[in-house]
Order: sequence, then structure tokens, then C-alpha cells
Amino acid sequence: KGGNNAESHNHNDIGNYIIYLNGEPFIVDAGVGTYRRETFSADRYEIWTMQSRYHNTAIIGERHQLPGASCRAEGAQFTDDEVRASFSIDISKAYGDFAPIDKYLRRVTLDREAGEITLCDEAELSECETVTLPVMCAYEPRIAPGQAQLRGQNGGLRIVFDPARFTL
Repeated sequence: KGGNNAESHNHNDIGNYIIYLNGEPFIVDAGVGTYRRETFSADRYEIWTMQSRYHNTAIIGERHQLPGASCRAEGAQFTDDEVRASFSIDISKAYGDFAPIDKYLRRVTLDREAGEITLCDEAELSECETVTLPVMCAYEPRIAPGQAQLRGQNGGLRIVFDPARFTL
């Protein structure tokens, strides 16, 4: 998702992605829950489903994305051919003007021949911060060294990562 965090029905989720396999959701958006008075009030971002920390978006230190039109994606690029489709955006502005983020490029690439989706984040931070990458799963993952496996009704999905660089 690109855009900005002032769009109608917004969830402060710039850079969020979802993944379906054989028509079945595996990496998901939690949705909105039940609409209630707070959903349409100034307190809407107190609701957990409206917060970026409960989407597939980075948490920088303790910082999550902020609401507003200035909190936006920039530099959107999309390419597609018979083999690969790729979408990339700079999501650094989504965290507000005072976040120590100079650049945060997120790229999602689908390789149809290999049957792989690659998520690549490149961040330039002006302060040393821990970066947390939540992944909202439709199924409970089975954890193994360097991977998490999800099993659905129509197949399985394996998330692979470098355990020397990431802690699950």
C-alpha cells in the first residue's frame, strides 16, 4: 500500500502488504473489527486495528506510523513483465517529520517462475534503532532455524530469513 495516512478508512499502514496463495490469505491485514463510535472519532488510532504496529509495517525503535496527509509514501515505482512484478516506495515520511529516518525503501517482488515473493527493506537511520518487522499471519507459524512455515487449506508458505541478521 502506498498513499498517505489521511485517506478515508485509513489504518496508518503505508507499506503494508498481504499475500495470498492459491486464493487463500496467508499474510494478512487484520481489518477493522466492529465499527463503533471511536472508529469515527479523534480516538480512532487508539484502536489496535488502526495502528501500524498491527500491520506488516516496520516499527522503528518504539516509533510507529502517524496519521495525516504528510505521513505518506513517496517515489512509488511498479514494474511487471511475464516473469516478475515489483512495487517499491519510500515509507520514511509515514513516521512523521521528527523520526530519525532518512530513507526507508520497501520493495515487494513477485517472481512467478520461482514461485517466490521477496520483501526487501533498505533503511537509512540517523540514530541507531532496533527495527521490528511484524508479519501478521493467518495461521500459526511453525518455527525452524531461519524460517517460519505456515500451513493452510490450499497449500503452504515458507518465510525464509537470515538468522544472523534477524531474531524471530
